[in-house]
Amino acid sequence: MKNKFDFKLADHIENYCKFFDRIIPNRHTTVNNFSIPSSTKKIMSKENYNESIKKIEKYILSQISKIKNIEALSISLFVYRAVTKGKMYEDMDFWTEKFKICNILFFLVKKNMIGIGINGVHVNTNEYEVLNEVVNCVYTLLVNQHFYNTMYTDNVSVEEYFDRVREVSNRVGDMHSYVIQSNDLQAYLNSRKLDVDSLKKKSLESIKDRFITIEQISYDTSWDNIIKRFNLSLPEDDIVIICRNDFEVLDERFRIFLNTFEVSNCTNPFEIENELFFTYATSRYIYISKKIMLDAQTIIEDFNVWGQYENLSKYYFNLNKNEEILAKYNCLMTYKVADVLRSAGYIVPLEKKKSLKIPRVEIKHYTESEECSRSLGDIDVMFYSRKTKILFLVEYKNYQMMVSRQGDLSSEISKVKREGTEQKVLLRQEYVKGNIKKIMNDFFLCTYEIRFVRSILLTTKPNYFFYANKSQDYYYMDWVEFEEKLKKQEL
Repeated sequence: MKNKFDFKLADHIENYCKFFDRIIPNRHTTVNNFSIPSSTKKIMSKENYNESIKKIEKYILSQISKIKNIEALSISLFVYRAVTKGKMYEDMDFWTEKFKICNILFFLVKKNMIGIGINGVHVNTNEYEVLNEVVNCVYTLLVNQHFYNTMYTDNVSVEEYFDRVREVSNRVGDMHSYVIQSNDLQAYLNSRKLDVDSLKKKSLESIKDRFITIEQISYDTSWDNIIKRFNLSLPEDDIVIICRNDFEVLDERFRIFLNTFEVSNCTNPFEIENELFFTYATSRYIYISKKIMLDAQTIIEDFNVWGQYENLSKYYFNLNKNEEILAKYNCLMTYKVADVLRSAGYIVPLEKKKSLKIPRVEIKHYTESEECSRSLGDIDVMFYSRKTKILFLVEYKNYQMMVSRQGDLSSEISKVKREGTEQKVLLRQEYVKGNIKKIMNDFFLCTYEIRFVRSILLTTKPNYFFYANKSQDYYYMDWVEFEEKLKKQEL
């Protein structure tokens, strides 16, 4: 660090980081006083669960107040949450838990500083033991949350589901990254600006005064000034440190961007959205994590278009999700489904648009009446398999990515039930079965031998409801399984 930084503060930060070097990588244990007893896991109410969180939080805050230099502790945790975030990409299963512990503990420490200031009560205490204890308490919170979220579910199906989520998450390539193979279809999508780059650009317009993209930051002079002129840490370090006075002379737009993602905007240490805060402003210095800033930019640029994790727009920019962008992106994804089917040799209805031959998707007019079509809903994609002689109806759902928060599984289940997705899929299937000749003539312009009509409920990522409630009346697949079955000609 440059001479301008307070070396006494630096020594304190380094000491706490050394404690975390010993504590964080180790195996943690639940604190018996705060663990949910197995006898109550099946009957615990939401109120009682929330009370148990408050009880643990109160204890953690009482322990943190014993730390001699709470400001230095908070900075070391800000550093360590960035370290563990970076390590998540080396070993997702191991380091995700560590990152969550550091993240929650950082915001709890920050919350405690509001009450007692930057210094603790200066009691004669073993700080290592205190920090080890509070880390175990946060670990207990995470274990309790998992139990609470799964207490009304079958444990076997939950574990199998999370195994599947991990498998899909660690795989290179998914539905979002799939590249259209048909030249005609790609030309058509480009002409309608239904490509990812166009949608991303449009989606970012509403936040352009508070957000700087990865591309923009590469040539932003304010960022160059921070790195070259004002940064008090080493250029290769993840954490950038600048003095408060230097921060004030930066370009206003860049300051607004950094302040948008400043940790003081967090209102609850346990909210999942706070994981993207990358700026920490103290009385003398501003700390910025380059790694978490890049993650925040990547996630917001992508998820703003994908429709995943829609709370982010509301949380950081007080904006609701853009339904127009989401509808266009879902249409693009539906075209991807049709394209991967054609590439694998399956027969998909085609139509001509702008002299281009493209798949017919989101089919509306397949019934005798408009009212019937509205009640049954669109057929997202239809395709015929020469091998199995089955006519398939694909219902594509771009459900939000499930995140680890209180009630995550129950909300995922209730959303599916609320929409009545299963019922619509089965009613649509029955209608097509009863009108098979007309459907084939209208959309395939010929008749094939049809042994069965089957529906596929396809989701971008694994969905717990469909994973746990497998039906004999339709197939459920996430994109990865769907793509693999097409390659093996199993449909």
